[in-house]
Formats: sequence, structure tokens, C-alpha cells
Amino acid sequence: MHWESLRFGQVYQDGTPLHVPHNPIAAGDFPIYFLHSDISIMDNENDNAITWIKPEGMNIFVADRAVLRFMSWDELNFQGFVKGRKVSINGWKYLCRLLRTITTDGMNEWDTIVNATTSANYLWHWKAMLFWESGVSSSASNRQVVRGGISAQHTDTFASDMEENVIGFRPVLEPCAFETTVSNCTLEGQDFELNSICDSTHFLPTLQPVKKDIFADIPNGSKIHMYTFLKNGKPVHTDTQSKFRDKRQLKLTDHYFGDEYLVPWTISNGIAISDRSLQLN
Repeated sequence: MHWESLRFGQVYQDGTPLHVPHNPIAAGDFPIYFLHSDISIMDNENDNAITWIKPEGMNIFVADRAVLRFMSWDELNFQGFVKGRKVSINGWKYLCRLLRTITTDGMNEWDTIVNATTSANYLWHWKAMLFWESGVSSSASNRQVVRGGISAQHTDTFASDMEENVIGFRPVLEPCAFETTVSNCTLEGQDFELNSICDSTHFLPTLQPVKKDIFADIPNGSKIHMYTFLKNGKPVHTDTQSKFRDKRQLKLTDHYFGDEYLVPWTISNGIAISDRSLQLN
């Protein structure tokens, strides 16, 4: 099991930045949602950045805790977070949404994430705090699925208009392709923009083709091993513990040095995201 933790972005309510709860339980220090306020996630203005967990091999970032309470499923749906709403953080576009009750492969997304990482409360902060999923309960159309509270994978349902201190909003981010690209990398005769999703200690390489149709037929979540990073002309192993000052130290090449040097990527909305980040000094 492997995952990355990156800190970036902040919740805003009607344009005002909110703190991330340090004690994310029902009796804790959550910011409170006020009805009909506009909620978004944008650049963090201070140290109150959200911690996101990226399970290795998955194309999503999941908040490590609920970030807001007293927000009903109906209100989250009205504001576009059930299916997904576009947000911009540090120049990147993301689809911000709830965890999916049923994914395209028929699985529950939260269960898949917990099984790929850990069920421990120290990572996911599920103890004494529920959070909404996207799906409708099979037992009643006006009841929505909630998870957590008692255990990582505990499941319950609440009325969709319920506003409670014990139910929170745990956002998920899916990176989206840039509308315009600047070619800075040519691989096998094709132009790409090599970029990264960063915080102060990590950068996570991303690769977007200039010709948007190159990845168009590859489903989200697909795994690809391709290309190799070079540092000072030497190939970098994909699970390297080396640290780098910045991405300018690295060059992506289509020269083949062996399978162990091929970068593992996951496809997400037309871009390839490295399964692992690189450490900054």
C-alpha cells in the first residue's frame, strides 16, 4: 500500500477563506456552513491548506478529513459538488466532487481507496464524523449515503436535506487538462507539456499532449508505463528516494533504459499523472 500526502488549496465561503479543522470530529473546531453561501476551493492564503491523499495508481486527490459541516447533500448537489464542479487551485483546474457510491466498474470508490491505503483514523480522520457520498440509498430515494463515524467503512443513510454537525463535506479532486498547452517536451515525435502538481515538499509530474486526441480514447484510471526521467543524463528509477531542487533538474526522454526506469502514469481527463511524486530538498 502506498499513497502521497500533498498540502494545497483552501475552502472559501462567499469568498472568505476558512480554516481546516484541527480536531475533525462532531464536537471539534469545524467551520460552519451558512445556508445558500457559495463554497469553493481555491489557492490557500495561509497555512490552512487542505491535506490531500493520492492513492498510488489512482487519478484523484481525496481530502484527509471532512472540511465543512452543516452542509446538506441537497445543498452540495445544488452547488454542483455531487457530480463535480470545476475549481482552480494554484493554476490547476480540477473537478471537485463527492466520493462516488458506485464507480464505472461497479465498485464503491471509498472502499477501493481505503483498501488501497489504510483504514487507520490517523490518515482519514473518520472517527466521530460522517461524510456524504454521491449516491442515493437503495432503500429510499430521499435518503443519501454517508460513511465513517464508527469505522472507516461504516455505512448509513440520512435524509438528503439533513444539516447536522456530525455530517461533513469531504471533497475529492480530479485533475483536468489545460485548455491551452505550451509544448516543452517532444517524445516519439509528439509534442507534450510536462508540468507538475506541487506543494512545498513534493512535485507530481503530469504530461499533457498538445494534440488532445492522443489520450482521448484512453479511459480515466488507465495505467501506462512510458518514458524515463533523466538527471544529469542518467536514468532515474521510478521508486527513487533521490531529492531534487525543482523539475528543471529532470528531463523526460523516450529513450529506453529498461522497464524499471519507465514512469508509471495514470490517465485523468486527457492528461497522464505520475503514480508517485518526486521529493524536493
